Amino acid sequence: SERWNLLYANQLSTEEFKKLADDTHQYLNQVPQQTHETNTQLLEIVMAQDFQDLTGQVIKKMMDMFKNLETEMLTLLVQFSPEHKKGELDSSLLNGPVINPEGQPDAVSNQQQVDDLLESLGF
Repeated sequence: SERWNLLYANQLSTEEFKKLADDTHQYLNQVPQQTHETNTQLLEIVMAQDFQDLTGQVIKKMMDMFKNLETEMLTLLVQFSPEHKKGELDSSLLNGPVINPEGQPDAVSNQQQVDDLLESLGF
């Protein structure tokens, strides 16, 4: 570009102009090959991204299917297991919200305390 600017400013000799024209011609002959290589590399990038997207979609569908299968199998096992094999329901697992928070330092009783707790955890 600098050499072409010098040419337009009439500051190049005839020999320098011939050299500039030859260099420009060689460059222009190389451009199609360089653009083809760039195009090939860009195509590979796009294909890799498409493959990753498709793979992610397949994995998500498979995980949804496995989750559904697990839920159905668990339901089936619970429904058709013998009564003597079913354990007693552990009532300690049915703990609900704390009705009387007095004397329990880890209990929260209003939304502000919940918000403060979540904020302290980084949420």
